[in-house]
Amino acid sequence: GLNNKGVLKMIKKQKDLNFLPGSDYTYSNTNYTILTKIVEEISGQSFQEYSQALFNELGMTKTAFCDDYMAVIPQKALPYTSWDGSQWKQWPMITDLHADGFLYTTLNDQLKWEQKVQNLDQESYIFKSQSRISDDIAHHYGFGVEFHTLFGHDVMLRACATGSYNGQFCTI
Repeated sequence: GLNNKGVLKMIKKQKDLNFLPGSDYTYSNTNYTILTKIVEEISGQSFQEYSQALFNELGMTKTAFCDDYMAVIPQKALPYTSWDGSQWKQWPMITDLHADGFLYTTLNDQLKWEQKVQNLDQESYIFKSQSRISDDIAHHYGFGVEFHTLFGHDVMLRACATGSYNGQFCTI
């Protein structure tokens, strides 16, 4: 299966930019994979160990990044899809990628995270990361969040998907 080490090797092979900075915009998970390596180098811990300690400190005891697709996760919802539109089948996720996805959590833990972020000091990096990027190309985008109007209200949306897993969180 695909893993973070394989992605890092692939990243090293790219020699050119996809486009000139400021000329276009496209979403990419690459920086999340690179971030896992930076966290490991600075902390001296695996990304799993480091992130698990952070989640535990925040009281999010049922939240973890999974780097082994064969691992048993109690009460894990299985992904499924209708490949041909007629029959629903399980969607096997055979990958050991993590940090750009494969964060397993519960609604209660997610709410704990959202409350922490919304109550942070306005000068903190995480609070600032919830702001719109001042850029004509990505005007609806922030650092992992999108900005839209929904039913006449300005909203901030966090949407993510890995295969058939999908999560969204919206704040007004």
